[in-house]
Amino acid sequence: MELILHIGGEKTGTTSLQRFLFENSVELFQATKIFYPTSPSLCQYDGHFPVAAAFLPPGSLEFLDASKALSLDILQQEIRQIALTEKPEAILFSAEHFSSRMKKDEIFQLSRWFRTSGLFDRYRIVFYVRPQDELFVSALSTALLAGRNAWNTSHVVSPQSHYYNHLATAELWELQFGIKSMVVRAYGSSSGDIVTDFLSAIGADFTPKTMSERSNEGFGYEGMRLIYLINRYLPEWDGETTASSRGDSLSAQALRNAIAEVIRNTGIFGDGPAGLRVMPAQARERIRADFAPHNARLNEKYGSNLTFRAYDDKRPDMELPSDEDILARSAIALGKALLAKD
Repeated sequence: MELILHIGGEKTGTTSLQRFLFENSVELFQATKIFYPTSPSLCQYDGHFPVAAAFLPPGSLEFLDASKALSLDILQQEIRQIALTEKPEAILFSAEHFSSRMKKDEIFQLSRWFRTSGLFDRYRIVFYVRPQDELFVSALSTALLAGRNAWNTSHVVSPQSHYYNHLATAELWELQFGIKSMVVRAYGSSSGDIVTDFLSAIGADFTPKTMSERSNEGFGYEGMRLIYLINRYLPEWDGETTASSRGDSLSAQALRNAIAEVIRNTGIFGDGPAGLRVMPAQARERIRADFAPHNARLNEKYGSNLTFRAYDDKRPDMELPSDEDILARSAIALGKALLAKD
């Protein structure tokens, strides 16, 4: 039986892909004999985050609901039951935290556990990568929606960062599973969407009747800037456990989510260039120069075809609107949205 680990990376359509695999798990198995587990003990938010968490230190599990804690004994029982009752040719686990949270020791422990479990005889590691400047902007969009009150933080994008150095991450997994097990692909480089590309990557001849809508989408410069401006005046939960702090935090998050929904549903800021305008040209060029040799080696070793997009700062639609203009346009759109609900 083959083990297929989709390890992310972060911000490469993982939420949409996991939702698709979860919703189409039965049909996928019937067509391909690839089994995507959907049992509550193995899944959280359609992905296998409890499985990833089982190999991580206890102090790094803030992403996991306490009720989802999974022991390796239970994991082994679940896999054995799947193998016995379903008789799949492959079991597929998907969680971006496999790549973003696991370092050398955790990957070694995971590899050793699966190899000594007697359950698998073949392994495939599927890793999607994204240009580091775009990855930063997408991560910032998510952080702003979660309440971050910071804007120019591109200094964190460095080859020393495990989160951004795709070559270093791929080589850690290669060290344990071998280069022939590695499938490294550039996110967005194919003509198809992430679902179609992933099915092709794992050799799954499967055409679903329906496709899930894209999930966890970010938005362009204006939307990100609006959320940032609002965050400056909203309470940010500092980890305190008082009822009032939790209540204020939840109320602030509800407001962010409502504003984000209006931005996406009304198209008030259009479909202009994505948030690369968030990043000053000097920072973007620094990041591209820093990662050029790493990405070149990644492409050479794994055929990932990762490239930075051409970007013209002098285009008319690259001009940044003022904060006042963003607030004025959004206020009108929000007012119309509220009136429409009455």
